[in-house]
Amino acid sequence: MITPSVSVEGTYTDNVYLAANKKADFITRLSPGITLDGKGGRASASLNYQWQFNRYAENSAPNGQQRSLAARGKLELVDQ
Repeated sequence: MITPSVSVEGTYTDNVYLAANKKADFITRLSPGITLDGKGGRASASLNYQWQFNRYAENSAPNGQQRSLAARGKLELVDQ
């Protein structure tokens, strides 16, 4: 089974750089992803991939992206 996903998140902070010289900013995070699940006889597998984009409203220097992958599998070698 293939399941696409997308999420949008917004965060306001009054100290974006966690510094004594405080600066406020609004951060928007867009996270598209896909999950693949498969199951057959004695095997099953799941894979989740997500690509996260971060955009800062006031300063583009910290804009960036992150990717994450989580995979899991199970195989039964001997019946029961």
